[in-house]
Amino acid sequence: MSLVNMQRFAHGGRLLSLGGVVAILAVVTGCGGSSAPSDPWDVVSSVHNGSANYGIVKGDVGQPSQVEVTVVTKPKIKASTHYTIACGPADYDQAKNKSGPTGMTPLTFRITVPTPEHGPASCYIETGADYPSNVDTTITLLQRDMPASTTTG
Repeated sequence: MSLVNMQRFAHGGRLLSLGGVVAILAVVTGCGGSSAPSDPWDVVSSVHNGSANYGIVKGDVGQPSQVEVTVVTKPKIKASTHYTIACGPADYDQAKNKSGPTGMTPLTFRITVPTPEHGPASCYIETGADYPSNVDTTITLLQRDMPASTTTG
């Protein structure tokens, strides 16, 4: 084999090696495949208290949306939850202190934010939990957007 042919084959070997590395990287990184969907929940607010017999978290959430509340305590304990959703000043008195679920922590529940016609772009929400004794508690308020409903007439 001549020196020119040896150099040509050596160059071809390097290209094949490089092509193999690219193919392996494409498989490892998932190139061309589907990836897992991202988490649709956004943290609005989270509050931690080292020793309390209640916890409250507040925030503004968009419309339309769904809200998720998580209550975590150490040690696990029975919690009673409540919430207020106000989508404008006129709604506040009617929206106060709705009862949420009662159960052992960790406790998670969801609330659908009402979408009043011609309402504001966001609503105020305050949610909390009460406990029979002082515990280490974290309450987190999360939100995910929901598609606006359309009506046909």
